[in-house]
Amino acid sequence: MIRHAFVIAASLVTFIIPNTIGLAAWFITGGLDPVIRSLTAILGWVVGFGLSTQVFWRIIQRAFPGDAR
Repeated sequence: MIRHAFVIAASLVTFIIPNTIGLAAWFITGGLDPVIRSLTAILGWVVGFGLSTQVFWRIIQRAFPGDAR
């Protein structure tokens, strides 16, 4: 049961990170054209999602060394 809770907590953090990065990119680029602003926020979200997914997978591999493949 603790394993399930750990994976759920790690996955929630993993999905919060890209949303925060995308929202931050949206606010930082407030003076730009709306299309460029949107594309920058989307790019920030995609990069944040990729990085946080890698971090999530490494955490799971180290927490459960025999289970994650």
